[in-house]
Amino acid sequence: MHEGDRLEQRLHALIRKLEIKKTAANGKKTLVRLIPPGELFAAPAVFGNGISSATIICKMESQVFTIDHCALLYVISQSPEISVSVAKMLN
Repeated sequence: MHEGDRLEQRLHALIRKLEIKKTAANGKKTLVRLIPPGELFAAPAVFGNGISSATIICKMESQVFTIDHCALLYVISQSPEISVSVAKMLN
């Protein structure tokens, strides 16, 4: 994913490590954070405007688990407590 990309409406969960970088107006790239395995990322895809706010870089072979927006809403409707867990992970 690159900063400014339009994202599919999916929740993303990392299986292996990723790096998130932002690009300043002058072109300088800044490391925002490293994402550890098991963490959710790319929240704008499901909960925001659908535009990637940063560039995601795989530093090694990575696996990303995605959940389609409609499937996520269905799961939450069946087990509302899941939404609290998702909110905690994104916070």
